[in-house]
Amino acid sequence: MRNPILPLLLAAALPLGGCAFVPFAPVLADAVNSARQPRTFEGQDLAAAGAEACRARAARFGRVNITSVQPVGTDVVQVSGTIDGTRGFVCNFNRDGRITGYRGS
Repeated sequence: MRNPILPLLLAAALPLGGCAFVPFAPVLADAVNSARQPRTFEGQDLAAAGAEACRARAARFGRVNITSVQPVGTDVVQVSGTIDGTRGFVCNFNRDGRITGYRGS
């Protein structure tokens, strides 16, 4: 179901020349700043996020099966798996949300 408020806000903004959005400026600025800041992961979140990120990276080559997620130090997890049941891959995922190494098909 569509939200009926958004079209009304947009329609009201045109005649007011953008003045209607002035009260929302701090909220919009916070949303933009939070989107720019890298997300950091802790504990199980790091393992789950690493598995999902590496799965997405490997999925371009076929069906992915994650076989293990192992911590490598405190800031990195190493994700291993197979693609289409035959080809293997290994992926390193950092606490700051970046894939730092990917080896495989």
